Amino acid sequence: MLPSNSIQCIVTSPPYNKLGLRNGRSYALQIVYDTYDDNMNENEYQKWQCDLLNEINRVLTPDGSLFYNHKDRRFCKRDYPPEQFILKSKLKLYQTIIWDRGSTPNQNINYFRPNVEKIFWLTKSSADPSCTPKFYRNRLPECFKNSIWRIPPERRNKHPAPFPQLLAEICILATTDEGDAVLDIFAGSGTTLVAAANLNRQFIGFDISKKYQKMFHDRLAGANNNINLWEEMYTVEEILDRRTKDGHVEYLLKWKGYDKSQSTWEQKNNLNCPDLLERFETSFKQKKRRNSIELNDNDSTSTATPSIHICESGMRCFSSIDQTPTKRRRQEVTIILDRTIVSDLLNDNDAIGCAGSSLHHQRSDHD
Repeated sequence: MLPSNSIQCIVTSPPYNKLGLRNGRSYALQIVYDTYDDNMNENEYQKWQCDLLNEINRVLTPDGSLFYNHKDRRFCKRDYPPEQFILKSKLKLYQTIIWDRGSTPNQNINYFRPNVEKIFWLTKSSADPSCTPKFYRNRLPECFKNSIWRIPPERRNKHPAPFPQLLAEICILATTDEGDAVLDIFAGSGTTLVAAANLNRQFIGFDISKKYQKMFHDRLAGANNNINLWEEMYTVEEILDRRTKDGHVEYLLKWKGYDKSQSTWEQKNNLNCPDLLERFETSFKQKKRRNSIELNDNDSTSTATPSIHICESGMRCFSSIDQTPTKRRRQEVTIILDRTIVSDLLNDNDAIGCAGSSLHHQRSDHD
């Protein structure tokens, strides 16, 4: 038995009790463990998990943390959220973190594809002021300082349900110091233990499978202390687009391990990829220069269309032409802004509207 108040951080992911509870169409997609069928009576499963959480409450230090990975489940048109049993335990739900896994199999065509799981950050009771958990947010890269973590699932691990080593490293780095004890009660292939070893933490792991025990012993034998923690972190693979929103420059990013349909807009000050940014900006400006030609005059009916061109005075101008069959009205708007901001305006219609008050309008009518 582990001593009370001895473990600083626990990172674990239990079986989800899913096997055999779905219909035959999705049965083949269920996780198959080495020595466990993952098919308990649901009431028994929830009691088992609640008892485990109470035992974790005993072994955690007063300022310790449990990161408990689970997911919402749905069987026979009924929902089984993990909060049902988590909130019955002695632990306090400190925060819920969303793990965006990216692409996942579509197990039921009648629902949106479930591509997220939850990381429940649990601590000891808040009744004791000493139970405030250790937390070092500034150690983390900007993209992991919020409560949504975009991390692709581990694909090179032979365990049927591994979670990414990066996920374990984030939890450990944020809530422990070197030499602290880290525990995983469902160690599986040893991902949490390897993460702890790489960060110079002590580690303890349990698993009932001899096969998985050998797996994590082999992994630990090859673990390298003091490796670059973010060497294989979830990284930007390509910058696809640029815009200005609410006064901030944002970039549309394609993330490594995700397809382009899952790209996200991120603010410039959150990024750490200077080479990609420089190459994109160069290409972006060249593209805008090629496209900065005056609109062709035609008599077809159209709405106001923005473009950018060089005025006779040599200043960069933003133009909007309101064309009708009988009359064309040209508005030339001189922008007292640099080229970068002009490009931003052309890439963001909302920004064009916001910038209108700072523009000087010159209007002339043409027959």
